[in-house]
Amino acid sequence: MLLLKEARVTISKELLDELLKGCKRPEDLLGDAGLLKDLKGYCQVVGGRL
Repeated sequence: MLLLKEARVTISKELLDELLKGCKRPEDLLGDAGLLKDLKGYCQVVGGRL
């Protein structure tokens, strides 16, 4: 049996604007070295999933 725990994180508009400031192309956000991949890794570490 697989149990999934859902976590929700709230990011302020100001922080989101600052994070997206460096994104000029879709790859900067969604690519292999993009912001979303970095944030996912951060959330896994903070959430104690590693």
